[in-house]
Amino acid sequence: MSYLLSGRGVVIAVCLIFLISSLTIYFNNPAIVTRLCQFYLPGAIMSAALFIAFYAFWQQRNRESKKPASGCVNSYERDIAHCQSMILNQLPHSILVLNPDGMLLYQNAPAEKLFELNEATVVDEAVLAEILSISQPDLLEVQTGLANNNSVQFESKRIVNEQERFFRYRIELIEDLPNCQVITATDITETVITLHESESANQAKSQFLANISHEIRTPMIGVLGSVDLLEQSALNRNQQENLNVIRECSEQLLAIINEILDVSKIEVGLVNLNPTCCRIRPLLSRSLKIVEPLLH
Repeated sequence: MSYLLSGRGVVIAVCLIFLISSLTIYFNNPAIVTRLCQFYLPGAIMSAALFIAFYAFWQQRNRESKKPASGCVNSYERDIAHCQSMILNQLPHSILVLNPDGMLLYQNAPAEKLFELNEATVVDEAVLAEILSISQPDLLEVQTGLANNNSVQFESKRIVNEQERFFRYRIELIEDLPNCQVITATDITETVITLHESESANQAKSQFLANISHEIRTPMIGVLGSVDLLEQSALNRNQQENLNVIRECSEQLLAIINEILDVSKIEVGLVNLNPTCCRIRPLLSRSLKIVEPLLH
């Protein structure tokens, strides 16, 4: 039905109607057909030629009317591609796309500035190791991990503008393009510096606590020694009670200092833990006896 409604369908329908009408007239009255052929056939041929010419002109106009729509589609696609390129160039990541032969398929503006590559550069193993700032053995390990997992991530440092910068690299294989790689480099220098500063501050704090604890521990031991000497002398009841309070407070303070020292040693890394077999119940009982006086 849709075919009959098209331009070609109209031509075929007119031809069929003309043919059927001619055959009907011929079988009913052959003499009339002979006259029609003599007098009206040239006019019919001329009319058919004019109709075909009009139909061809109409088809040409129809095709020309569709050309601007196709141009609009192409313009829309160009705008989308330009927008995508602008977005990729504004990202804080350097992005490279390599084919299996090491040819550079794409690089955004940050990658072009960081790696200084051009379209004619062939990225072989030596160039790739320089891009990733790793050695050849490390590159082999990266390629092995990429073949097994389709993606790999690692960190390395490189010199940029005579400054040491830290980067996190991520390499992925493109599913739709076999063996094509997408390399993404992210500058994590600020994060690494912040982490190092935090670790340095924690170590300085632990070292400070350890030093202060040692300085406080020494006089506390002297106080407990003086308490022992006083207990050997003749004391009345009130003096003995006061001496007991001094001993109890001194022992609690010394226990706190020892705990601070232990924690400081653990944070600094001066304590080595050696797993051994032990009985849990006696160990818990001794631990509870140590902290039980602190609860009152």
